[in-house]
Amino acid sequence: GQCARQLGASLFQLGALTLHVLGHPLTCHNQFSLGLVHLGLRGKTVLITGGTGHLGRLVVPRVQAAGYSVTVASRRARVKGLDANVGWATVDLSTGAGLRESLNGIDAIVHAASDVKNTDAADVQGTKRLAEAARDAGAAHLLFVSIVGVDRIPFPYYQRKLEAERALVDSGAPHSILRAAQFHSFI
Repeated sequence: GQCARQLGASLFQLGALTLHVLGHPLTCHNQFSLGLVHLGLRGKTVLITGGTGHLGRLVVPRVQAAGYSVTVASRRARVKGLDANVGWATVDLSTGAGLRESLNGIDAIVHAASDVKNTDAADVQGTKRLAEAARDAGAAHLLFVSIVGVDRIPFPYYQRKLEAERALVDSGAPHSILRAAQFHSFI
């Protein structure tokens, strides 16, 4: 994506996860912070889709600690125990319910939502809806977390992630695609 080329970065640590961007080494310790600062977004509001999921719950405190206001987008109601400083938006990417409203005042998006049981509606169509809505709302950047090897491994879930990447690219929304190693709990 555009940000990866501008930063010349591809490998970084986020909590216990290693994320890859198009196979180039990274020299900075906090890519989310660096990437959003590079885009002039420090101190702005970031929407994190899937903010209560496997990846999202690790991303939320890191982005917040880096100085951004955070809003979590989830298809569920607000979870108990969430930091009171974190905003909440109930969004169903598979239908688009709540999506446009969730983008009010949002400067950037980290798209970490996925649904392995409903990949076409949630992952492919949901990413397409999100990208188009982000573009229309004027969001400065959408960071999509995908999976290493989606372009080479013929697993159905991986193929849906690749379709979601293509939908994002085709949307015209400013974006980056980060390919993370598959979570061990899913293998």
